[in-house]
Amino acid sequence: MKRVCAAVCAVILMLAAAPAALAAIPYRTYTLTPGQGLTETQTAYEPAATIGKIGDLSLSSPSDIRIGPDGNLYIADTGNRRVVISTMDGELIGTVGEDVLHTPGGVFPVEGGQIYVADEGLESVVLFDRDGAPVRRYGRPDHPLFGQFAQYMPQKVAVDRRGNLYITSKGNTNGVIQIAAGENAEFLGYFGANLTRVNLLTIFRRLIYTQEQMSRVTDVVPVSVTNLAIDGTGLVYTVSTGDQVAPLKKLNVAGRDILDVSMGNPDFTAVAVSPSGSIFAAARSGYIYEYSSEGNLIFIFGAPDDGLNRVGLFKSISAMAAGENGRLYVLDREKNAIQVFAPTEFAETVHTAFQLFNEGKYIESKEPWREIAKMNSLFAYANTGLGEAAYREREYTEALAAFRRGNNWRGYSDAFWELRSNWLSSRMGAILIGLALLAVLWQAVKVLDRRYAVLGPVRRTRDAFTRRRLVSQCLYAFHNIRNPADTAYGIKREGKASWRASFILLFVFWLLFVLEKYFSGFLFKRVADGYFDLVGDLAVILGIFALTVTCCYLVCLITNGESNFRELASGVMYAFAPVFLLKPAVIILTNVLTLGESFFITLLNVIAYGWTAVLVYLAIRNLNGYTFGQTFRVVLLSVFTCLICALLLFIIYVLVSQCVDFISSVFGEAVFKIANR
Repeated sequence: MKRVCAAVCAVILMLAAAPAALAAIPYRTYTLTPGQGLTETQTAYEPAATIGKIGDLSLSSPSDIRIGPDGNLYIADTGNRRVVISTMDGELIGTVGEDVLHTPGGVFPVEGGQIYVADEGLESVVLFDRDGAPVRRYGRPDHPLFGQFAQYMPQKVAVDRRGNLYITSKGNTNGVIQIAAGENAEFLGYFGANLTRVNLLTIFRRLIYTQEQMSRVTDVVPVSVTNLAIDGTGLVYTVSTGDQVAPLKKLNVAGRDILDVSMGNPDFTAVAVSPSGSIFAAARSGYIYEYSSEGNLIFIFGAPDDGLNRVGLFKSISAMAAGENGRLYVLDREKNAIQVFAPTEFAETVHTAFQLFNEGKYIESKEPWREIAKMNSLFAYANTGLGEAAYREREYTEALAAFRRGNNWRGYSDAFWELRSNWLSSRMGAILIGLALLAVLWQAVKVLDRRYAVLGPVRRTRDAFTRRRLVSQCLYAFHNIRNPADTAYGIKREGKASWRASFILLFVFWLLFVLEKYFSGFLFKRVADGYFDLVGDLAVILGIFALTVTCCYLVCLITNGESNFRELASGVMYAFAPVFLLKPAVIILTNVLTLGESFFITLLNVIAYGWTAVLVYLAIRNLNGYTFGQTFRVVLLSVFTCLICALLLFIIYVLVSQCVDFISSVFGEAVFKIANR
């Protein structure tokens, strides 16, 4: 009885603790797994505090937050027309610019206590000294290269070690404005301008539109930079809302983007860089993306506010700042508050491993990667790190396994190449001797066969097997490679094809498809290990074959074609002889070649399917007695008919699904009403 009571109490405590734990962190954390997309992982950042007031001061529509060299927080309190300075814990230190600023949207403190403030209303960047007195304004540049009609409404500002200013301006699509340090404040040019996607519609518009008309087309005008940050080395980071090309950039001194982002969001509104090199980008939707210094997406956390004002959820992120202590300070413009996030042990270990990894210290990073793998064996970056460490230690078998767990195809290819090279080097002598012995043995067998016909039984067995009607009909497909016209005649006049033979060849094609899809080498397989859908694959192949042949036959009927349905189906199926011939070689090569040698696989696939397409065309022509032009028209009409039929089938599927859902809803509602009477 005591054990039962103890068990019941334990269950009650667990149930009581579960909601509290869930309530503490109201969002999930995701990471990017190559080949699988976003996958859930352990919590990387936990809400540590919420700063709603700075001392006795309340914020109003704050737009920017920075951590100064003195370790204090500097907040652009836009609604109150001031800059608020506080400690990391939210204790008020002072305010700046209350009688000077109009709409401060960006703030940047520098060494010596000076503060740069971007003010859209004043159309300038105001410099305050350490006592809070305004000492200088950086107004609109008068340089001709700035542009007569270019907008100058500063929203954000950053300053490098040399004192050069980087300013984002509302409505200015030329890029970040760069102004030199010093008394002259010379305009240095635009920096890191965004690009637009050029499509056929854009090219057509440029041909027929005037310059004035093109200026009104919004999708051909690059978007302006939304926010920016700068790291200790002087590299500038920008985000641009609505930029489909590169919403997050890492710009070098020449203004070129050197960041290869694995996954972005065109709604980025804020960016911050931690002292360790991690890049944080916040989306309008309320999610925060953390990248490594190389652009690898490490974590996604946070979520949009659900109306309950829970800690950790956001309404409108306007700025972020990352501190030396690893904490992230997120400014919410609508909540008028700063939310502070602290990294978990898991995140800190990941940061340590990434820092060592990016510094090229692969072997040193092995231990933290192992710790991460113990916490989460499916964390792809941990397996990649372990693979790189093992590769540097020449443990290629271990590296191969780690790269495979992490879905790192490039690393797997390099490790596989090393293993294959070592295997061939150690066995090349034996391989050459074996090939020589096989060649000598074959020559000896041929000599013995000429004298004593030792291969006679083998030939008789082969001939007896191939003379069987069904076997000969199947093998007749390979005659199509040498003589398509003769094959078409044999199908129509000599009975060298049948439904059974066609279905056997279709089954062989399905078998080759399955082998290539599920049993290709890891480098060329894009299906997860252990995943099989054989019935679905068979249904797809049968459906496509039946739809294609049926549509082609119907077109042939209305264009006075001479073939019947069976002849056309056999002709199309026999045209796949190049696939039957080359696909086995492709499947074998996928298990022995690396990514650098994938050209051979691509070449064989192009030959197989290109040759098959030509044979299908010739089969339609020869079976129906068409000319070249007639056959071409029939093929185009058949393709169009297939597309129309596929569209109709899709519409029918959607309608049937909606009807089933409607009937299920009505039935469920009726059952609910009856049960509650």
